Amino acid sequence: MRHLSSLCVAILASVLCLPAFVFGQGAYPNRAVRFIVPFLPGPAPDLVGRTVADELSKRLGQPFLVENRAGAGGTIGAEFVAKSPADGYTVFVGTEGPLGIGPIIYPKLGFDVLKDFAPISIVARSGFYVVVCPTLPVRTASDLIELSRRKPLSYASSGNGSFHHLTAEVMQKRGGFQMTHVPYKGASAAVADVMACVVDIGFVAVGSVLPQIKAGSGKLKPIAVTTLTRHPETPDIPTLDESGFRGVEMEGYYGLLAPRGTPQSVIDKLAAEVADVMKTRSIVDKYRDLGLTIVAGTPQEFAARLASDLDRFGRLAKEVNLQVQ
Repeated sequence: MRHLSSLCVAILASVLCLPAFVFGQGAYPNRAVRFIVPFLPGPAPDLVGRTVADELSKRLGQPFLVENRAGAGGTIGAEFVAKSPADGYTVFVGTEGPLGIGPIIYPKLGFDVLKDFAPISIVARSGFYVVVCPTLPVRTASDLIELSRRKPLSYASSGNGSFHHLTAEVMQKRGGFQMTHVPYKGASAAVADVMACVVDIGFVAVGSVLPQIKAGSGKLKPIAVTTLTRHPETPDIPTLDESGFRGVEMEGYYGLLAPRGTPQSVIDKLAAEVADVMKTRSIVDKYRDLGLTIVAGTPQEFAARLASDLDRFGRLAKEVNLQVQ
């Protein structure tokens, strides 16, 4: 009897130590969930993270809190999540920068994209605008080549090793011209200096500047978009491919990932909830206004994209000798 009593105590103690999610999918979440955005507040990754977090808070009855951990092209935030407990309460709002380019140009990263993350869903995708200072005497992307032969040109990106950085370097390589790279700590500061003509050219996500472009303020002059098709909200702006930069097609994404080892039931639940969130009329309208294309893909589709990007961006980075300055 005494042995039976001791066994019961041991079993009870083991059960009490089990994480909440083993008692059923409905138990998750039972406390606040952190969304880690690896960039400064304001630009598209932050906006995407906050809109999804707000909707999940309403649907699941627990706070989904956005935390910005910027630096090193987004890899600081990525490493933080990769090393966080795999319990579903820390989620990474990732982009192609820290997940597709960072591992190539930062060889000593403290994480492995394919081994240390559990993909949840690509939420949306977006191309980039090539925008120029309003007083720069160019109207097309091809004009940049001619102008670069007469005067030095500079371009702004959201940071060394960013997708904007790689896009600009590929464009220069394919176009046979050169510009001076001016890296910023975020897209907002880069856009501000292009508008003020501190730098000549900017490579910025569609969602970061579409409202200004549609407003026709004249503070930014868009000359091309980096996707293979024109953006539906700005059909008069040609693609780089149409402008003579054949094969220059760069489209990024915004997606959610958890640390590897997060229970599959949690991954599946978040993926299903995000898919429903992306059907919400307010979200559809908001993302359209931001120039984002809703995806809400599966974990498997996201995993395939991660592997594909590492291969493609690795080849592009080698082609242009992309380096952190």
